[in-house]
Amino acid sequence: MEREPEGVGVLYIAPLKALLNNQEERLGTYAEMVGLRRFVWHGDVADNDKAKFKKEPTELLLTTPESMEVMLVSSRFPVGRIFKDLRLVVVDEVHAMAGTDRGAHLASVLEGLAMLTTNDVQRVGLSETVGNPEYLMGWLTGSSGRDGVVVNPPRGPMKRETHVDLFDTRIDLAGEASLLAAGRKSLFFCQSRSMTEGVAERMRGRGTEVFVHHSSVSLEQRSAAEERFHGGSNTCIVCTSTLEPE
Repeated sequence: MEREPEGVGVLYIAPLKALLNNQEERLGTYAEMVGLRRFVWHGDVADNDKAKFKKEPTELLLTTPESMEVMLVSSRFPVGRIFKDLRLVVVDEVHAMAGTDRGAHLASVLEGLAMLTTNDVQRVGLSETVGNPEYLMGWLTGSSGRDGVVVNPPRGPMKRETHVDLFDTRIDLAGEASLLAAGRKSLFFCQSRSMTEGVAERMRGRGTEVFVHHSSVSLEQRSAAEERFHGGSNTCIVCTSTLEPE
């Protein structure tokens, strides 16, 4: 705030477009409170909005690893101007990246960004579900010369429930899912788009607001589902991997 960046100063990377959409409002509110701006860049964002960002970049940019690579390799994206003063990279859901092909891709993207700025970019990894934070910190550090620190506050024991059930029909499956979803927010993951449609159709009318979320659903419908889920308390989204980190 005392020395505003020339271009993007903070980069927030998340594995899911849905997570970016969810964080856009929250981080946008925080940024505006201190006079900063934010922009979300992914495949669903309109080209004219992206063009405006390239002309006048915001201090905070939210994007996915894949979209970040597209920016780096595109001859039409002025990476040198936009990221020359980058100071901080936040990787959310970092446990979904490390040790995977997608994580190796992200690591190369981060090193590419480091070459564009004279700053030793601070790297922050966020996760609620990780048992080896020291390893993840080492993986995320890369070529940075900064000292690393693990911030891992103590927490009480968490109750976990795992059920393995076999259902004869999709109707029986949907009926059990409706009982589990009643009165709470829940995600129901299916292996195919046809399964999501079938289960959701049979769950509707049982007291829970039900949405479908997969790659063939329109952007408007997916956005509506995410918005209602974010603000609701008795909502279920039946989805494929579009809402699950790879």
